[in-house]
Amino acid sequence: MSRAYPVLAQRGFVVPTRLKAAAYESAGTRGARAKSWHASSAGPNASVVQNLPLMRHRARDAIRNDAWAKTAIARLVSNTIGTGVQPHPQHPDATVRREQKQLWDDSTSELDADGVHDLYGLQTLAARAFFSDGEVLVRRRLRSPHAGLAVPLQIQLLEGDLLPVTKN
Repeated sequence: MSRAYPVLAQRGFVVPTRLKAAAYESAGTRGARAKSWHASSAGPNASVVQNLPLMRHRARDAIRNDAWAKTAIARLVSNTIGTGVQPHPQHPDATVRREQKQLWDDSTSELDADGVHDLYGLQTLAARAFFSDGEVLVRRRLRSPHAGLAVPLQIQLLEGDLLPVTKN
């Protein structure tokens, strides 16, 4: 111990010989735990492609029916999003900063192409879809300047189920 880990040995740490040998046990094929373990050699993408629809269905079912899963997703969304994207105009002129802030406030309620949520609701919905389904699509829809919107842009959220899993 003193030769391999001199600093730890000086502090009184001792690693038992049994633990040193156990470091290589995970690669072994003998023993009660490893005997029945048949590991797949598929990479991460191949594994997901085969089971993605089933994984999504199970995740959604757990979020709907299991209080722990529902709470976990809610906490992840809350900790990730917080108060959402907030503007902090940096223009030197105070009048321009006020106008930029007002334009932001006017446009947040109009950004949802489906007309259901404001910008902060879209952020929450996108985060929930990301954490439960693994992906979410955000489609920017440019609108005509004559559409009467504060900013001629709207955002549409689409589920990842619309993507074919066999293509990458």
